[in-house]
Amino acid sequence: MYGTARFFLTLSEVMAWLAVFAGVVIAFVLGVQASKTGFGQVSTSVVMIAAMPGAICSVIGIWSVVLVQVGRANVDIADMTHDLLVLSRKQLEAINSSGFKRSMNIDTAAESQRKQEHINIEPAQWPRI
Repeated sequence: MYGTARFFLTLSEVMAWLAVFAGVVIAFVLGVQASKTGFGQVSTSVVMIAAMPGAICSVIGIWSVVLVQVGRANVDIADMTHDLLVLSRKQLEAINSSGFKRSMNIDTAAESQRKQEHINIEPAQWPRI
């Protein structure tokens, strides 16, 4: 079940990991290029600013991986819930077909009326504490 969701989640996860790796490569390449500019002096702040687009791409990729894994967990929960429902229905069918009588606590009409009256009492009838 949920084959389409699993396919697109897998595809999204692959794309997210590619974004992470591409971000690392971009950050490295831009950082190296920024360090080569200038007159022999390497400014750390210039290298960090040049590497920011790649770092941002990597962070977005990591968050995408997290979201894909949350989506995959939701699909797994839905799949397992469906399996439990099928199992529960099979057990109920087996119980009903075996002739097993359940003892049900069914109130008579008078007992049901008495319980309803007990619930619907007026505030003036409330017990004093």
